[in-house]
Amino acid sequence: MSAQTVDFKEVKLAATVDHVIRHLGLSLKKHGDTWRGKCHLCKASDDRALVITTSKRLFHCFKCKEGGDMLKLVAVSKGVPVRDAAIELAKLCGVELVPSSKQVAGTSSGTVPPSPERKGFDAEKYAVGLDPSHAALEPLGVSSETYRTWKAGYSPSGVNRGRLALPVATRDGTVIAYCGRALNAEQQPALIFPNGISPNEHIFGADRVKEGELVLVRDPLDVLKAYEGGIENVVCFLTEGISSAQLQYLSVLMDEAHIETLTLF
Repeated sequence: MSAQTVDFKEVKLAATVDHVIRHLGLSLKKHGDTWRGKCHLCKASDDRALVITTSKRLFHCFKCKEGGDMLKLVAVSKGVPVRDAAIELAKLCGVELVPSSKQVAGTSSGTVPPSPERKGFDAEKYAVGLDPSHAALEPLGVSSETYRTWKAGYSPSGVNRGRLALPVATRDGTVIAYCGRALNAEQQPALIFPNGISPNEHIFGADRVKEGELVLVRDPLDVLKAYEGGIENVVCFLTEGISSAQLQYLSVLMDEAHIETLTLF
């Protein structure tokens, strides 16, 4: 029996979120463009931990940090390779399987949004010197495509040398500096900032917040992982403790973006 090849791109277009939810027998509740419920992967008790975004066909769990497209959801749910999951969904959705005669491209890639004009700190120049594909970043569990989209990456020099450099942006998206996140527990403190930048005055991800529900997490990495899972309205403070001034800033952000619900993870 000859091996079969499946066009991943065609499967991703054919396999809707409804298809996958029914196929896996997931018990989720629909909220606008998203489905939410307990995560069957990590058995989290929180009934809002797992989020599947219908329009983007992506999932993310705020507890186990697992996320990706519908192919990956089927793969991790059933403990099989992504290729096997693709073949399974192809049969379910009526996508034709063909003899394996040529390689089929099938992985999705992120897109980099246009950058606004910068004043003062040259964020574009700084970002060019970062390496989003550096091997030291692999244990963090975030794709190089996501780092590129966020203008982040491994810093080989300067204040953030040997760390993950993350942009510190104002509400309008202007990057005014880069902070450095530790790559492991041995690097302390967890976050460092250049002189003149007060972490209390910024909320990571605030420039991307839109109307709807807002999720507050503890770590910038959780923001990036949620983004990979199709959840864009996710932010975090850049300090261990939270001051009253920071809570006031968050309140203002919610008012400006017309946020109806705040969820903490």
